Amino acid sequence: RLACGRMSDELRLPAAAPSLIRHATTQDPHGKESDSKKLKNSNSSAAGNDVTSGGSDLMSILMVFGVLIVFFGVAIALFQDSIPSAPFDEQRFRDALTTEKLGKRFLHIEECEGSTMDVAKNILNENGASSHGYVIVADTQKKARGTKGRKWRASSIENLYMTLIWIPKGDINQCMININMAAAIAVVQAIQNQGVPSHQVKIKWPNDVWINDRKVSGILTEMKGGTTKGIIIGIGLNVNEPLLHDESLRAVSIYDAKGYRSWKEYVLVDMLQYLEDLMSDVNQIHSEYQHHNYFKGERKKVMVHHAQNKEKHPRDFEALVEGVTKQGYLKVRRVGSNKIETLSFQSVVPIIPT
Repeated sequence: RLACGRMSDELRLPAAAPSLIRHATTQDPHGKESDSKKLKNSNSSAAGNDVTSGGSDLMSILMVFGVLIVFFGVAIALFQDSIPSAPFDEQRFRDALTTEKLGKRFLHIEECEGSTMDVAKNILNENGASSHGYVIVADTQKKARGTKGRKWRASSIENLYMTLIWIPKGDINQCMININMAAAIAVVQAIQNQGVPSHQVKIKWPNDVWINDRKVSGILTEMKGGTTKGIIIGIGLNVNEPLLHDESLRAVSIYDAKGYRSWKEYVLVDMLQYLEDLMSDVNQIHSEYQHHNYFKGERKKVMVHHAQNKEKHPRDFEALVEGVTKQGYLKVRRVGSNKIETLSFQSVVPIIPT
């Protein structure tokens, strides 16, 4: 931070003013310019010069501040760009962690032969309820998966691939609804903390996160029964990998959105803190979800898919989105109909005008 002195609002008297005042006389009765008139003119001239000088000083100060702002802006950008392409730094993460439970137990895997979701299931089976808040991060995954068993690309150490174990205290079905929405909100808020404008980051139902109509994050939640009932939340987030050049992916990263790199460790810290806060007061989840909802406001047209991988199916139809219920269901109205339908598992793809 820069400490800046406050400029005085008072106009300084010219250095010559005291001597001029001492020599001031009355008006000359013969019409000649008197000493007092000379004083007035002299004072006016001197004051004008001082104003000009003050204006120049102010301009100089503003220019200096402008240069400093540019300098520090460039310095920050260069610093951010100096963030290395490296495996997840567990110590950096632990030093920054502020949560009460989430992430306190942590496992870092450089190359996961399977999926962090499978690793989390094994930890839950072995540790039971004590595994609440356990976080697993992998630099890469060979068998990452998304919703409905879709393959998830997780081969770049530039991104964040993590799974969290949550042990519900009450009804597991309601907790599943809450945490599904809360996880998406937490991702949105963590991205915004990295400097991406809030109006660009939205939740595309049910729990994908988009930046400017491109996917930046996918979330998978799975329920596990047995002796200890738990919920496993997997999150993939594109952090530092440039993706805009590949139109076939329709993907984007935080780097693409803001133009410089981010610390993956701090992104994860923010996500966990926001998620813990949201789940401590579930009454705020629905309103927060609606606030970040991609479909909020103007009703958007979507294609509702029933087959896996968005393949064409006879039951597919176009619809207008009407909103999201507190249970996390999407309300739509078929194009050409007044009937409202509730979706719980179908894939919904926005129809974006070209």
